[in-house]
Amino acid sequence: MKRYMNRLIKTALCLLTIVGYSTMVSAQTDVTIEYNAQSQLVVNAVTVTNATTASDLTAVVGEASRTEVSSNGETGYFYDAVGFMFIVKDGKVSGLGINFNWDGDVKFPKTSYTGSLLLGELSITKETTHAEIAGIQHVSFACPIPLMCASTDKTAAVKCMVSFLEGKISQVVYLIS
Repeated sequence: MKRYMNRLIKTALCLLTIVGYSTMVSAQTDVTIEYNAQSQLVVNAVTVTNATTASDLTAVVGEASRTEVSSNGETGYFYDAVGFMFIVKDGKVSGLGINFNWDGDVKFPKTSYTGSLLLGELSITKETTHAEIAGIQHVSFACPIPLMCASTDKTAAVKCMVSFLEGKISQVVYLIS
């Protein structure tokens, strides 16, 4: 009987550890991204600049599900379950990409973004259209063709581009200089 109780206690402790770990990991995948009127990119309350490192971002969004090193020396940190990724070049974050409706671009996760994204005053969803991006008041976007919009502030350290597929938002990309 004592042996049975010991096994039962060990099994219960093991299950509690697994449940606690999975809760901790899922809590780290809650991601809030904002591109504000000052053309600043803010991820989980951390302003991303050209001095931001991968460890700065992983500290607030958790560990990536995978990383990929490209031939040009960039490392992509992919959060496949959340639907976003960021790129590091020469030790600094140089870009961030968010997928909403995957268009086949292997540089993005296939999964739709599960966090929250604000572009200016607009909350972005899978249903966001070209006209809605063009109508943002707090961040100026030029939308010269139905497939793309881009932030217009050429002096901003963070520039934003939005692409569309079949009338709906496909991806949002931030370039950090």
